[in-house]
Amino acid sequence: MFDVKICNGLIIDGSGNKRYKADIGIIKDRIVKIGDLSDAKAGEVIEAEGHIICPGFIDIHSHSDLMLIINPLAEEKIRQGVTTEIVGNCGLSLVPGVDRYKDELEGYIGPLLNTKIVEEDIYNSLHSVSDYLGLLEKKGANVNVGALVGHGNLRIAVAGFNNIELNNIRTEQIKERLSQCMDEGALGLSSGLAYIPGSYASRDELVELCKIVSNYNGIYTSHLRNESNELIKSYREAIKIAELSGAHVQISHHKVMGPENYGKTIETIFLITEARARGLKVTCDQYPYDAGSTIAMSLLPPWVFEKGMDSLFGFLQKEEIRERIKAEFKTGLLNWQCVVKDLGWSNILIAGVNSKKNEIFTGKDFVKAAAEVGKEPADFLFDLLIEEKGDVIIVAFNQSAEDIKRVMQFPYTMFGSDGVFCSKPHPRLYGTFPRILGKYVREEGVLTLEEAVRKMTSLPAGVFGLARRGLIKKDYYADITIFDKEEIIDRGTYVEPAKSPAGIKCVLVNGEVVFREGRVYKALSGQVIKNKK
Repeated sequence: MFDVKICNGLIIDGSGNKRYKADIGIIKDRIVKIGDLSDAKAGEVIEAEGHIICPGFIDIHSHSDLMLIINPLAEEKIRQGVTTEIVGNCGLSLVPGVDRYKDELEGYIGPLLNTKIVEEDIYNSLHSVSDYLGLLEKKGANVNVGALVGHGNLRIAVAGFNNIELNNIRTEQIKERLSQCMDEGALGLSSGLAYIPGSYASRDELVELCKIVSNYNGIYTSHLRNESNELIKSYREAIKIAELSGAHVQISHHKVMGPENYGKTIETIFLITEARARGLKVTCDQYPYDAGSTIAMSLLPPWVFEKGMDSLFGFLQKEEIRERIKAEFKTGLLNWQCVVKDLGWSNILIAGVNSKKNEIFTGKDFVKAAAEVGKEPADFLFDLLIEEKGDVIIVAFNQSAEDIKRVMQFPYTMFGSDGVFCSKPHPRLYGTFPRILGKYVREEGVLTLEEAVRKMTSLPAGVFGLARRGLIKKDYYADITIFDKEEIIDRGTYVEPAKSPAGIKCVLVNGEVVFREGRVYKALSGQVIKNKK
């Protein structure tokens, strides 16, 4: 007798192979039989007639580090068929914490990870990867969770926000900290080279760290230094790191920013293809929208952070500093991705703030918001950052439809929501996977259904070392999503993002039903996935 039996659906097993009709028998957390189970008994029967049964989707680029502790139901992800999340991306993770620069680190990562809305004793108790994964195991979550360690955290621990090249002593300190994180179960290292202090790191520093990652059979994911005018240079650096370290390199949110750079995905895809032909392990991920989202502090030039977060807001009050930044918004700086110059103020929206006073500006671009109070957009940004203590999230329209489709069709692209929680978040937080299956598979034919599911399941499971996940296969974990291929679609917009997608019918995580008929259940059946070396 099975604990759960799923009947009469069409199985897309995640391998890329064609769909087929069969039943699935589950005992405890595993798939134990696939075939004609019409005569078999089960404690619970799920009727899937006319629907697709596939492995649960794997969100390999998530910023849910703290939200999974605050809200273990993980509704935003479960409702779109996600059963596994990889947190700690873009070089800024919840752990490891630091001692000397603790307040500054919290001030910097706070907007990205929502540190201000959790009980202080919980946040203060999280010092290590072991602490974080242990708390997740204790509290439970509706999704499986694997964690990367942020390079920014490691660098701040040994050098603060200083723009310096690490000496031998500091390099050894950061390597020791990374080894400890990997020993405690981290799946790999993430970098945010467009953010400080990641932007201060040399290629040699990153190679040394990635050698450790490679020794643990882990992965190095990278938000590149530049996704606009110096995009090709940044891709070459990432590939060189793969070559010199032996690590698997995952290029985060593969995109090309700014109209003058549209079409360069032809070259970036060629570079990855050529690297793989030489035996290097290089892959990438993508979110299926023409706008990105990040912290508003990333709009500022790196030099304003060199004296640390404590000095930042005082800096921004000085007229001479403001005038210098305004000039650099127009001209740019060497080795700095100037988003304002690349996109323009009208293409940057305010998505999240911390205060009630400034909530009236969420959903508005900087030109409109600034005009409402009679300011220039730059001065409005400076004042907003000061009032909110840096806690401002933005959405920036930065990509072309052609580049999105080209990256999506690349065989080694997988998908991640890159969603940030705030008052008016990017709709990708709610609809990434249904959008691909609805808009890009059903409506536009960019991918076949089987290929899209492969990129959401077995491909990321293999790249991130998620054993016995990502396939509908005997003895694999019963992470399963059931959906209507004719109905599935995202429904959130940039104006009203918090809308659940259509078409997801049922979701199981490790054999437990966590979503069915529009309702999220508190199964908390997710498992913490650790590095196995």
